[in-house]
Amino acid sequence: MTTFPAPKPIRRVVSKPLRQSAQDKRCTLRIGGCLPGNETVVLAHLRGPWALGTGIKPHDFAAIYCCQSCHDRLDGRRSSPPPLIDVLRALMETQSMMLEAGLITVRGDQ
Repeated sequence: MTTFPAPKPIRRVVSKPLRQSAQDKRCTLRIGGCLPGNETVVLAHLRGPWALGTGIKPHDFAAIYCCQSCHDRLDGRRSSPPPLIDVLRALMETQSMMLEAGLITVRGDQ
C-alpha cells in the first residue's frame, strides 16, 4: 500500500482562548498513570505526518486536554505512546467541550 504525506496547512490556527481553555479541566486522555486533579493539565497538540519536527505543531483545535503524565506519553517522552483509539476518544471529548464552551463553532449548526 502506498502512502502519501499529508499536505501542510496553508496557515496554522493559533488561539489563546483554546490554549487557556485547558486551565481547570480534567485530563481527557486518561490512560495508565494519569494524574488526578487538574493542576498539570495543558492543551497537548496531536502529532502525525502533518506536524512533525521541532517547533511544528498542528492547529490548536487538533489538541486534547492532558495531564503531565499523559502528555509525556502522547509526545513519546515516557514509555510507549497511547493507543490511537484513546487519543481519538480524547480528541472528540475535548472538541465537544470546546464546542459547548463556544470556543469552536460549526457553520450551519442548529
